[in-house]
Amino acid sequence: MAENASVFTITQLGAEGTAGTGATAGTVLPALSFTLDPDVTFQEIRPMGYKRATETVIGKEWTTFAVEGQGCFNCIVYPLSGVMGTATITAGSITTWVFTPSDTAADTDKTFSIENGSATRAIRANYGRLTGLNYHIDREKVEIGGDGFAQRMTEGTTLTGSAKTVTIAPMLPANADVYLDITSGGIGGTKFTRVLSVDYELSDKAQPVWVLNSANTYFVADVESPPGNTLKIVVEHDAANGGTLYSYMRAGTRLFGRVKVTGDTIQGGTAYTFQHDMALEASAPPKFNDQDGLRTMEYTYNVVYDATWGKSQTVTIYNLQTGL
Repeated sequence: MAENASVFTITQLGAEGTAGTGATAGTVLPALSFTLDPDVTFQEIRPMGYKRATETVIGKEWTTFAVEGQGCFNCIVYPLSGVMGTATITAGSITTWVFTPSDTAADTDKTFSIENGSATRAIRANYGRLTGLNYHIDREKVEIGGDGFAQRMTEGTTLTGSAKTVTIAPMLPANADVYLDITSGGIGGTKFTRVLSVDYELSDKAQPVWVLNSANTYFVADVESPPGNTLKIVVEHDAANGGTLYSYMRAGTRLFGRVKVTGDTIQGGTAYTFQHDMALEASAPPKFNDQDGLRTMEYTYNVVYDATWGKSQTVTIYNLQTGL
């Protein structure tokens, strides 16, 4: 019998048409992993007079998963589809994906059937519901992360055969830019040239619904909850960057930020692009620090709804991925 070597464990997934109805997990993302782990609640029964439990019973059983990997223009549309609603897709020689999550209604987020394993043995869970997405960009790397929950795991299954691998198109930190402006119409006009890193985080977007019904062995649905949504920016403590942002914070100025990463040219003058526009308000005083000898300031902003703009954020992707 072949031993189960961890190095050969991969992630395969498939977008579900209906949440919880298993899809063909025939897609491999070469830049991202969706790592499944079982989660179970246990109740210990220990009546009066006993030092130790007389029985342990299972309550809820479900699966959690973590998303980890590097920025890829083609792969990123999968986790974005799980937390940012249904994209408006314009396909052609270049595919444009535009994600604009609602701030007043439920988003039509995509769920996934997820498999982990190798030819030796595999596990699978349906109703893979992302609840968080984050990215970190500095001059060395573009990292993508996230998390979510799924129905209880099937252990001892086999990977879906004939899986297709998405074409990798890496996001390079050398091609990243950060813009901050004071009007939505001016987004992308003012580049901050001493940004050392940015950290975006969306968390706790949804919760599972558990009911007392013996016909259901797992949660029956999910509901959205008010998410945590922040952007942290580390800049040099100088007049143009740290000083300008301090003046904006003190005045209570709403900012409109753009995080943009471009890649190789796809066709004509259009390149692979990740562009994230968002309305921002300072939520904490800056923290002074040192980074490789440079005096820095870390600003934390909440992503907020702007009535004039009509939204809180929009993510635009240019790539060659025509669907999920």
